[in-house]
Amino acid sequence: MELSGAGAIPAHQCGAADFRLRHMREFENIRENYVSPAGGACLAPAADAIKTGTTEGGSQVKRTGLDWGFAEICDRAVEVEDIRQLFMREVCALGFTYAACASHVDPLRAPPQAVVMVDYPQAWLEHFSAQHYARRDPVFRAARRQALPFQWRDPRFLSALEDDQRVILNEAAEVGLGEGLTIPIHAPDALPASCSLVIGPDGVDPLRVRDAHWYAVYAHESARRLLAAPLTAPQRRLARREEQCIELIARGKSDFEAGVILGISEHTVHNAVRRAMAKFGVATRMQAVMRALRNGDIDLGDVAP
Repeated sequence: MELSGAGAIPAHQCGAADFRLRHMREFENIRENYVSPAGGACLAPAADAIKTGTTEGGSQVKRTGLDWGFAEICDRAVEVEDIRQLFMREVCALGFTYAACASHVDPLRAPPQAVVMVDYPQAWLEHFSAQHYARRDPVFRAARRQALPFQWRDPRFLSALEDDQRVILNEAAEVGLGEGLTIPIHAPDALPASCSLVIGPDGVDPLRVRDAHWYAVYAHESARRLLAAPLTAPQRRLARREEQCIELIARGKSDFEAGVILGISEHTVHNAVRRAMAKFGVATRMQAVMRALRNGDIDLGDVAP
């Protein structure tokens, strides 16, 4: 399946034509390796974010780094609007035409605790609200039921739609919101949420999708914290071994590499990371890192290059 669109609104140029989004499990790991078999097409990120190596079979390995500058700006933000503007600027630069990183609510009638960072056409937002589409939005429904990103043209997604939900998608396509993907965002103390990204006719490089995943998770968590305005500082929740493993994962180490550094097995690292995810009540490693940073279990200065 290809992430290429036929929307009426031109996308930013990113030098990529149609492509196939592979290894969906990569979205669950912050800087896990992308491996391209020898002779195959290489899924390469921007040159300034690459570390290259080889596997025993000669396959090429490329890793992307996290944009800690984005995290620092989000951490300093005092209003959700500041985060929204930063997020929209970044995803626009990645090649997406529109984005909606938001709680699953009516964007024009959102409750106070809802995150609403949306740049969809105003006419569509007004129509969406007037028709009460938030109650039946098929993207909202699918995002609540899974942790991995999904494309709107995925047959598995489309096959589950009812007639009124197909109407919603068709009407959205008419205003340039026809091709895209959605990143589910799950947090135990927040409204159901997701980040939907609209893809233009030239498609988007798959590693830029992964960058957008990072931006979406961090931006949503930062906005949610501002809206929650806790009266007391969050308490540290992780055991020492869990902190060590999450910190190394945030620095781009695989479970195996973290095990070598800590002198423990890869299996032990994996279990420590899973325990940390369970304590935070999150579905992905990326979200676990976000929570660990926010709670003070790990320090940004220790993981940023």
